[in-house]
Amino acid sequence: MEDLNESFEDLISRRFKAGIYSLSRTYKHELLWAHYASEHTGFCIEYDLETLVKDNIYQDFFHFSVDYAKSPPIIRMNDLKNGEANQLIRKLAGTKSKSWAYEEEIRIVSDEAGRQDYDYSAVESIYFGLRMPEQKKKVIMDRMKGRGINYYQINLKDDSYKYEREPVCDIYDDATAYLFEIPTEKNQQSSEYEIVEKTYKQYADKGMITVQLPKKITENQLSQIAHDIKEKVFQRASRVFMTYYLPHMKYGEGAWATTHYKSDYFDISIKGLTITQEERIINELQNETRNFIGKWIDETPFLSCGLVLYQKNGDIFLERIYPNGDKSEKQKIASQTSQGTRYDDSETNTHGEYIVVKENGVLKFYSPDGVFKTLKPF
Repeated sequence: MEDLNESFEDLISRRFKAGIYSLSRTYKHELLWAHYASEHTGFCIEYDLETLVKDNIYQDFFHFSVDYAKSPPIIRMNDLKNGEANQLIRKLAGTKSKSWAYEEEIRIVSDEAGRQDYDYSAVESIYFGLRMPEQKKKVIMDRMKGRGINYYQINLKDDSYKYEREPVCDIYDDATAYLFEIPTEKNQQSSEYEIVEKTYKQYADKGMITVQLPKKITENQLSQIAHDIKEKVFQRASRVFMTYYLPHMKYGEGAWATTHYKSDYFDISIKGLTITQEERIINELQNETRNFIGKWIDETPFLSCGLVLYQKNGDIFLERIYPNGDKSEKQKIASQTSQGTRYDDSETNTHGEYIVVKENGVLKFYSPDGVFKTLKPF
């Protein structure tokens, strides 16, 4: 009896909390357009059901096709005793009168009613109703631009009441991919970033995103990207942590920058050189007249700096120029190898590390295990 009461209470609880989203398998039935699309002046959205249901980051959905019957379903004691809440909800909410069979309905059930976030890529196509104004079509295309959506116009077949669809040209077909445009600043060309990975840890209500940048951007641009992703991907998460990588960086080995949301707190941290710091180092070195062997920028997180190898009075030095302007240098001893010119510390190096400058100016860092860092010259 205790199990029966528990099942009944669970069912009642789910009944008042659950949300149901009703869809159809068809876009062709005239009554659907008349009832649900403002008498043919509205539109129909086509989803990829698997993406819509399975890729939700906040909660699990379950879905089912509606059954059409002559009479309502009967809930029996065995249903409460042996059935799970989802099965009971399906029995209660998954049956309609045969008169509604033309709808070919699918229902998606969520644990909570109200607005639900979903992967925007689940939207595959939009169908415009017979009498939808042209201006409204343009508004929809503008709102949905950059998402790779297909558009169709619903028309009546000649000498028939049946509907057919005709492709409609997307007037924003050349728009930058949705969500991936880096906000432009003065004297900059537009460019795109890529969301490489996104995960949601429900127990911590925390979203985590890895972003691939095509180049360095300003702190203001980082802030705008972070706010955009937070709003469109993890709007409801109380914490969102994002890592940003430059093209030459390997994921998981230290990011160029991070942003972090925690309730009302927002933080930006650039682990490498900023655009301004890099420009200052490069300009400083370009204005010098030392006998340079090579010049490089090292973007290793927390260790970022400018590197110069130069010759003075017959000796060779490797100098590091740090973001705050400080400098350090070590004397090196050169030797020729088949790989290029090798430079070892003039003092004993207990770690067995050395550097090699190849003929094309590329700088490689070696340890006993092999190459662990490669830098291109500027």
